[in-house]
Amino acid sequence: MGEMGPDHGQGGTYVVLAPGVDAPDDLPDDFRTLVSTGVNIMFGFRTLDPDPARAEALVAAVRIYPYEPFAPDARLTGILERGAAAGELMAQANTFAKRFEQGSYWPDRAWEQAIVLDNSAQRGDGYDELLERASWFYEAVSFSEAMKSQTPGVGQAYLGSYTDAAGEWLDGGADYTLHVPADVPAKLFWSATVYDAATRCLIDNPQQRGDRGSRDTDLVTNDDGSVDLLFGPTAPASGESNWVQTIPGKHWFSYFRLYGPLESYFDRSWKLGDISRVASD
Repeated sequence: MGEMGPDHGQGGTYVVLAPGVDAPDDLPDDFRTLVSTGVNIMFGFRTLDPDPARAEALVAAVRIYPYEPFAPDARLTGILERGAAAGELMAQANTFAKRFEQGSYWPDRAWEQAIVLDNSAQRGDGYDELLERASWFYEAVSFSEAMKSQTPGVGQAYLGSYTDAAGEWLDGGADYTLHVPADVPAKLFWSATVYDAATRCLIDNPQQRGDRGSRDTDLVTNDDGSVDLLFGPTAPASGESNWVQTIPGKHWFSYFRLYGPLESYFDRSWKLGDISRVASD
């Protein structure tokens, strides 16, 4: 559409068709058709007019609506609802209980490479990475090869932990610790982030923060340079500097990010501690 489309920037009405679907017989002569390569599409546009008022008018004039009403009967509605629920369960299992060959980053740790895709084309040797794609994009958004760097000092590394050291799901009503050894192999910075397992978004806690890391000026460091992070529903007696608040009744997971990962990350000589549950009194 637009300047490089058939309307050449003059505007018009388009009907977007799914793959293999013919245009409706009663389509008005001034409607143009575009055939999508898939059943999931995204529409986005930029206005190029430098005048803000004209640009705003262009935005306000865009309309998106269904050409034919979709009104499934009770039987089809039930099928679609059950299919969506089953798909959600499959996505959760594929994401939070990964079964990919790469396994844990360290054999005796729960941390895994969160990104299981090999490349931005999302294709392996002779196959499409459909399950890998579904795993990553259920829990996160966007991917570039820099996010799975193999070059010391540049790009990023993403480790994910979905269970504690004992293999139990992370519980928002329990207290946990994470020991980050000294000399974290990150040229730029590192961070540990808490996400809500239901929404896969940053945890929306009363504390209004979801991470702690090397950029936090109030972070308390141990004498040997290591850091102990704390996760739980109530602030620890030691203070809030190293604490991220979790929410009772909600499960969570964590990413540990290294920006500019260094050699001791790649050769695994530096080893991150597991998220460990604190025994209750």
